[in-house]
Amino acid sequence: MRRFKVVGLCFVVAFAFSAMAASSALAGEYGNCVKAKGGKFTDKACLVVASPAGSGKYNWVSAAGAKDTSKSKAASLKSAAGEITCKKSKGTSEILGFQRNKETTEFEQCELSVTKGSCTGVGNPKGTIVSTAFTYLIDHGTVGPSGKEPAEGEVWNEFQGAEKGQAGILAEFVCEPGVIFRTSKTLSCPLTPVNKKPGAKSTLTCGAGKGEQDLETLFSQDGGKTFSSTGPNTEQVTASIKTKPKTEIRACNEPMCEHEELPLPWL
Repeated sequence: MRRFKVVGLCFVVAFAFSAMAASSALAGEYGNCVKAKGGKFTDKACLVVASPAGSGKYNWVSAAGAKDTSKSKAASLKSAAGEITCKKSKGTSEILGFQRNKETTEFEQCELSVTKGSCTGVGNPKGTIVSTAFTYLIDHGTVGPSGKEPAEGEVWNEFQGAEKGQAGILAEFVCEPGVIFRTSKTLSCPLTPVNKKPGAKSTLTCGAGKGEQDLETLFSQDGGKTFSSTGPNTEQVTASIKTKPKTEIRACNEPMCEHEELPLPWL
């Protein structure tokens, strides 16, 4: 979400959550370059480190507290058990730190392709799936569960269902006439723009060949007594995000960014 937040809003564009292995590299960051006496940087973009230390005029600060709203048109989750499509989505999120974000996304008018039946989350209106996720920014040097990593200058938004500990369920929903789905593990989607001046708009793009798709979806046709895997899953969605106040998404390389929030919750 800035992201879906995409800068600003990290969008829970998936029905998925994650567990990712990270290296010691710094992650991407949400932040702003602000005036500061005795700062670390000499320029308005916070890219030139002052020498001697403390002689600069600017500092890079967290965008924690910034709020995002997001929206998308069609979103889909493709799997061996059929394709779940939703005609649109909307979401809200809040940046919690340099890398972290919490967001809630509401997918509307959802159905399962093989049955043409509505798909509904627990406690949600018919055809609606609501997902709440914690997201984490990663950039070049941070490797995900399938061994992929952002290219230099890229920032991906990593979705997972729990802030701490084991990977959580991203979404659980029932598709008529009674098929239960549970999606978990990892989804990482590129955010744009990156390394630009602070802005109010950003885009999150998820799909085949974009970021890292490590979702696992289980389904049950006997009321939840037994679950089977649907095989490889792909989440497809493009979300537009608006953030207040304006925020920058940065691909961090030392010494520009030093605010790594490791250990990440899934490590």
